[in-house]
Amino acid sequence: MNELKDRLKEIARQLRAQAALTARTAGWEVALTPELVNAAASTVAVAELADGESWRAGVRARAGQKALFGGKTYVAILEHITQDSWTPEAAAALWKEEREAFSPWVQPMGSHDAYASGDRVSHLNKRWESLVDANVWEPGVYGWKEIQ
Repeated sequence: MNELKDRLKEIARQLRAQAALTARTAGWEVALTPELVNAAASTVAVAELADGESWRAGVRARAGQKALFGGKTYVAILEHITQDSWTPEAAAALWKEEREAFSPWVQPMGSHDAYASGDRVSHLNKRWESLVDANVWEPGVYGWKEIQ
């Protein structure tokens, strides 16, 4: 029981330290002691997700890294610490499904799942390559070239 209390006290100390750093970043006056700085730093020192490994919670994912989840490959859009509720399927702002070469074109919902320059799709019995990043247009309308 004492171990649990000690661990909870440590977590509370780390949270106070992180809050102090956040407040300082926002321009609020907060006295930062070396202890608080070290405690805040320890809250972000986590294991890293290896490129191409299975997704799991509690690790740092860097932008551009690939992770396997639910039988699909996803690419991290933003660097973040993974959380149980931020699975690649549930967090479209953090993860983008990697598309196979010439997979059928799907209308993007926004910038989080838009096509990148060089992405290839099939649409209307033709094959297309995106010429621009953040491409949300239908092939043949704008930002695509037909691949022979």
